[in-house]
Amino acid sequence: MLATLLAALSQAPLAAQRPTDGLLTPEVTLLERLWGGLTLGVQIPRGELGDFVGVGYELRANLLVDLVSDGLLGLRLSGTGTYFPDQSVGTPVSGLGSVSVGNRSVSLDLGPQVTVPSGPLRPYGFATVGAAFIRTSHSLGGSLSPDPYAPDYSDLTHVLSLGGGFYIPVSSGDRSIALDLSAQHRWNGDARVLGENSVTPGVSGFLFDPIEVGADVFVVELGVVVGL
Repeated sequence: MLATLLAALSQAPLAAQRPTDGLLTPEVTLLERLWGGLTLGVQIPRGELGDFVGVGYELRANLLVDLVSDGLLGLRLSGTGTYFPDQSVGTPVSGLGSVSVGNRSVSLDLGPQVTVPSGPLRPYGFATVGAAFIRTSHSLGGSLSPDPYAPDYSDLTHVLSLGGGFYIPVSSGDRSIALDLSAQHRWNGDARVLGENSVTPGVSGFLFDPIEVGADVFVVELGVVVGL
């Protein structure tokens, strides 16, 4: 029975039992061409960024619109929130403690996606462009910081992503469901970060000298995609 089910899933397109005649028409509504997904990912800093931050974690929401009847070509919209765990930098100061630096970012990008619409593993590839808002904030180890996460440096920059992955169908029908396993490289523009040598003790506290680096990351993701 399991072999029969897997065979049926591998033969059905990801958009099985949904209207698929031609491009978007009044008979085939936009909603019937939409796919929504959520993924959890690990971001690995590349280049100079790796000297200042460790591994980060992301939550990404994806929306895909089928542009042709069989789902071969689509338009992908992604929104991402990223968290890099806080880390201590600089030399602790008596009465103030040490400086803890946190890095957060949100991004929105759009671009084409090509998908193999049938089979037990359905490869896809995409290229997107967009914008990213990157924030570096700090808190003090002592009690003299009234706002422990007051923004220090914020940068709005471009982002280019190239990636691909596999959809693994687990259910077909009006609400087709597939696992989503993917990887991508994201080229962000320059952003300001705080490193070990950019936080130094001053007369009445700390002095900050941010360093501007390319915020490039490699991402591995796992999630789910559902036909809307």
